[in-house]
Amino acid sequence: MDAHTAGLVAAIIGLLGSVILAFSLNSVLTEMHIAIEAILTSIESLAGNHDIYVFTGLDERIKKANRVSSSWVRAGIYCLITSTFLAAWSLYAEQSGAGPKVSSTGLHFSGFYGLVVGIGVFGALWLLIWMKLNGTEFHFDAQGKEGSFEPVLSNYLDLAKFVLGLASGSIVLLVGSATFRDKGYLLASFAAPLYLLALSIIYGIFFMSFIVLNYEAYRHKTQPYTRFRYSRNMAFGFSCLLCFAIGYAWLIVIVTGTR
Repeated sequence: MDAHTAGLVAAIIGLLGSVILAFSLNSVLTEMHIAIEAILTSIESLAGNHDIYVFTGLDERIKKANRVSSSWVRAGIYCLITSTFLAAWSLYAEQSGAGPKVSSTGLHFSGFYGLVVGIGVFGALWLLIWMKLNGTEFHFDAQGKEGSFEPVLSNYLDLAKFVLGLASGSIVLLVGSATFRDKGYLLASFAAPLYLLALSIIYGIFFMSFIVLNYEAYRHKTQPYTRFRYSRNMAFGFSCLLCFAIGYAWLIVIVTGTR
């Protein structure tokens, strides 16, 4: 593994580890906070002359916090450790010239930056949305009016389909234009924005699929619309838009810079 690839892999693994740690620690702290608040309320009710409150299920919450801390927290720590070792190897290889060389004109290498940006956008958005949301369950229908979300859902799907159409059309147009070049392929600098446009399509498809499935489960009362599902769907939707916008802006920079 060459120095540049090791650095990019280290960045991706480090980002993944940070996101895992943020989600898992937040889950652990939430469960423990609820358990502690319930215990304090029970103690205060025993000390006072009012009704006595006894909460059940606290042991399950503590067990859940323990499971998350022993699995996901460790996974995040392992990712960060791996990222640290890869980053150290990247610095060593770059300074000493160790490892195989990769041509800077390689399409795969150039496109890797687009992957890093696209994955980073999704991870950062999911983390920010998760931290901003309060509560554990949410309602699709506003003010409890059954079916009130359906017009909004239709607008969401139409917007996603519009972005997907533009992104896929742009990819087809760029790839098709390669036939008019002497060597039959695009410059390597186009790889990164193409990856971003492709990620925009992938995120959009996931957004449409998950929000329809979650709404159907919500209407049939088979699964609640949890904080995890809400933040995930919002992250997919906004990532679709942002990757599309960043990809187009990146293309403009490339085209205007090569003239």
